[in-house]
Order: sequence, then structure tokens, then C-alpha cells
Amino acid sequence: MARKLNWRVILQVLGFAVLFESVLLLLPMLVALIHKETAMVRALGITIAGTGIAGFLLSRAQPRKKNHFARDGLTAVGLIWLVLSAAGAIPFWISGETPSYVDSFFETVSGFTTTGATILTDIESLSRSAIFWRSLTHWVGGMGCWSCF
Repeated sequence: MARKLNWRVILQVLGFAVLFESVLLLLPMLVALIHKETAMVRALGITIAGTGIAGFLLSRAQPRKKNHFARDGLTAVGLIWLVLSAAGAIPFWISGETPSYVDSFFETVSGFTTTGATILTDIESLSRSAIFWRSLTHWVGGMGCWSCF
């Protein structure tokens, strides 16, 4: 009989990852505030609030069993990449830096997976905080790759 996934552990780990993203989003928020980029300040504020609340609530999940297996870890990693990419796309989309949410999601997935692909034809036309956030997603993705070794 197949063992069930330990969803509470998975959700708790996902919650900590989402909290980490909300802290990371404070860096481009600082850049947006310095350069008075009101659209990005608003977009980042909404995203920070949403990820902070969601991350806090998810991280409060109390696992019944402390043991977890590779299946749980693989599921957590897959969900983390999806959720962080979905949330990380929100600032690009709300601020209007990209034409659609799908394009924003593509840019963010490209960063967190370090593929380097882009839909943007003129990256330099983005606001400074958007360029910073895009660069930060690539850096975090690269650190994720390094941690695998």
C-alpha cells in the first residue's frame, strides 16, 4: 500500500519559503521607494502583504508526525517553485511592467529556474525596482541550483 504524503510538513515548509519570499520582496521595495516608483511600491506592497500573511498561516501547520520522506521533499520543492513563481509574478503584473500575468509568470519562472529566457524585448525600459526584482529572482534561482550540489 502506498504511503500518504505528509501534507502538514509540506505546507509548513511551503509556508517558510513563502515567508522568505516576502522578506526578499522588501529589497526591491526599498529600491522602489528610493527611486519614487509608485506603481512598483503599490505592487510590491500588495505582494509583500499577501505573501507575508499566506506564509505565516502556512508555516503554522503542525505536523502530526515528524518523519518525512523523499516524496514529501520532492512535492514540497515542486510546490515551492510553483507558488514562489506565481507570487513573484504579481509585482510585474500589477505595476504594468509586463503585458499580462502569463508573461509575468514566465519571467519569474525563468528567474527562479535560472533558464534566462525572457519575453521582454527591452529589459532596460523596466523600472529600476522591477529590474532589481528580476535580477534577484535569477540570483535566488542560482543559489537554489548551488545548494543542490
